[in-house]
Amino acid sequence: MKWGRILSTSKIDLVRSQVPVTERWAYLNTGSVGPLPTVASDAITDALRREMAEGRVGSAAAERGNAISAMAREQFAGVVGASPDAIALTHSTGEGMNIALWSVEWNSGDEVLTTNIEHSAASIPLAVLARRRGIVIREVDMGLGDADAVAALASLIGPRSRMIVVSHVSYSTGALLPVAQIGKLARENDLMYAVAGAQSVGALAVDAGALGADFYSIPGQKWLCGPQDVGALWVNVQQLPSSEPTFAGYRSSAESLPGELSEFHPDARRFELGDRSVPLLSGQAASLDWLQNEIGLEWIHERVARLTDYARRQLSSVAGLRILTPASMQAGLLSFQVDGWDSSELVLKLADEGFILRWILNPYCARVSCGFYNTESEIDRLAFTIESLRR
Repeated sequence: MKWGRILSTSKIDLVRSQVPVTERWAYLNTGSVGPLPTVASDAITDALRREMAEGRVGSAAAERGNAISAMAREQFAGVVGASPDAIALTHSTGEGMNIALWSVEWNSGDEVLTTNIEHSAASIPLAVLARRRGIVIREVDMGLGDADAVAALASLIGPRSRMIVVSHVSYSTGALLPVAQIGKLARENDLMYAVAGAQSVGALAVDAGALGADFYSIPGQKWLCGPQDVGALWVNVQQLPSSEPTFAGYRSSAESLPGELSEFHPDARRFELGDRSVPLLSGQAASLDWLQNEIGLEWIHERVARLTDYARRQLSSVAGLRILTPASMQAGLLSFQVDGWDSSELVLKLADEGFILRWILNPYCARVSCGFYNTESEIDRLAFTIESLRR
């Protein structure tokens, strides 16, 4: 059955029937950890049972592991319009960003250009590089995300600039950055370019190869509804010859004798270390297959955009509520503040009322993530509940 051929109301009912958490909560926090669908849970459970019954070593187990790894790379490649050869399996966005940053031979005084609205998955690795390698971090003030990022970054480019590091969508303000234009700036100035895709892949259409990036890091547990501890890194194949892993293992290269280093894989697998959890990869592959081949990414992206627009309208009608996310740079996240309410206390109170959101430290605010499985009625109830709390 192809769900795309079903009436929209029936489709959302089918989608929600596969996302059990929606039976209990108005789950509006995909930007932190997305809901685990039934297909992922079933795949994880089946793989675990097989490991218990058949063991985790031997030729059959190795073949299963290789097959599910290849499947996961192929599925991740599908959501960013890439070839599986450009995908390395990781554990998180942060691991992917570390791989990207530590693939460079840094010299003291080299500069990295970034923004002040980055997640710690990028900002902390940069701080470590500054301490250990003496790089200089030059940061542009994006305000709430609506500053001219291209012009601001361009003004910082100097003779020691070597890389630009940005998020596709800011986790804090929800702002959608002009990553393709930034990529053009990087190419024109011969700078490397790494993008954190934690809040973009699965929420909006992404063509990694069209962004002018060298690295694009992806989590599995957010908008792609996979288990935690699974992610991917897209690598520009033109960058591979000059990018060597800082950490390497037997998965990084063709087979060699113990203690000998053979050539790294010619594709992105050079950034993989060793074996991965087959059950977790099975769950992620199942979720990705469900999203791409059962629900359809185009429908998902359109629904996230429509629900986010609807949430902006409904929440904006609440007296004393101020949305921080720039309307012209909106993706799937909305950050907001409510007069008279501490943001973390508001999130806790809303949890008592059946809503799962999160709060952000800087800017200090609450944040709602509009997932494809959410409904307009949940957003209506959220706006009504906040209005009631205000009174």
